[in-house]
Amino acid sequence: MKYLKTFFPILIIPILIILFIFKTASGHDTIDFQPLLLLEKEKPNTSKKKLNHMFTFSLRCSALLNSLGKETENGKLITISRNFNQSAYVSLLLIKKKNAEVLRQQVADYINKFIKIYTPILKNNYTKNKKHIEGSDILEGDYQACKKFSSKTNSFLRANGFQVLK
Repeated sequence: MKYLKTFFPILIIPILIILFIFKTASGHDTIDFQPLLLLEKEKPNTSKKKLNHMFTFSLRCSALLNSLGKETENGKLITISRNFNQSAYVSLLLIKKKNAEVLRQQVADYINKFIKIYTPILKNNYTKNKKHIEGSDILEGDYQACKKFSSKTNSFLRANGFQVLK
């Protein structure tokens, strides 16, 4: 009993840390990571569905271009990723119509989750192929989809009174 009193405080801290880590890891939202080429084929038919489509695409493209820009040290890609970031924010604001700062933080959190998916894929692809995009079906497809979607994003931002970064 004497040993239990001595070791209990020592044992409880690592157990609590492990429980906290598992709780944190399992507490996150699951992320839908289907290829953007599949999402691109969807034709939303209501205003809310169009905004959701814009939101999803913008999140993913912001994350991909941010990751690629940082990996290749390409500032232009990072600037373009900010346009997608702004588009995600504006579309979410139009969908939820509530506290702007809370929504801005939600967008940042979602984008960071996708960055954590894209960055290792980019690094792994570069290690295997010596190219960041080419050689990976998901990266090639998503990058092409983002290039096509960029003009829609820019039009969306302008239509809602926002400046497009260049």
